[in-house]
Amino acid sequence: LNSTASLKKEKTDITDDLFHQLFPGVVNPNGSVIARQLSRAHCVDNTDEVQRIRASHPTSEIHVLRGGRLLGELYPLRAFGDVRFKWPLDLQKVVLEPLGSPAPPNLFTPPYLTVSPEVFYHKLTANDKFLVLATDGLWEWLDPDTVVRLVLLDIQERKLGEKSHKKPIDENCATHIIRHALGGVSGGESKQYERLIDILQVPPGRARNYRDDISIIVIHFNEKYLQETDSSAVSAEPMEMQAN
Repeated sequence: LNSTASLKKEKTDITDDLFHQLFPGVVNPNGSVIARQLSRAHCVDNTDEVQRIRASHPTSEIHVLRGGRLLGELYPLRAFGDVRFKWPLDLQKVVLEPLGSPAPPNLFTPPYLTVSPEVFYHKLTANDKFLVLATDGLWEWLDPDTVVRLVLLDIQERKLGEKSHKKPIDENCATHIIRHALGGVSGGESKQYERLIDILQVPPGRARNYRDDISIIVIHFNEKYLQETDSSAVSAEPMEMQAN
């Protein structure tokens, strides 16, 4: 994950520098749960990112974004590594080309790719129950509202299981999400596991045709602590933070 969540007392600072999304699960007084987005996609779907990229290079460079990708190749517009989009052409000819890694076409005014993150601030309240950090592979299968509902369902099932001494199906909440993402949410457990096994057994070379890599972290908040702190919510516009 190239997104991070820094938790300090009742504050959450979100640092996001790639195509990953973060959602706190907010439970309303009526018991329903909603997903509140705390990050933005760094790709051509984000008009602010497109404007940032175009403003960083001469208007004559019409190929800076082509086919929805940076220089026609890279999907994320912020990332660690990928020095082919950062290093000058002369340096790449000396270091990368001998290794069989040529520079992207139309590389005139690098760097085109940055690792500088966006930083979001969100003050936690007693209604914030958990935080889901996940790579884009998950969101190709499930929308945020479905994900937070699955997390809440898993929490409720574990509480019931503790009372009845029944072991939960999934080892943890992240596994619970992946099972429903790749196995589907219909047809019962047997059909779900059948679909899950089929898609996980696809060989690595072909797997990308069916699914992207999925990484998930679920952070559960201390409800009692949040109830004891100031519950007024404070939101802020995203802030840019420079990274060396």
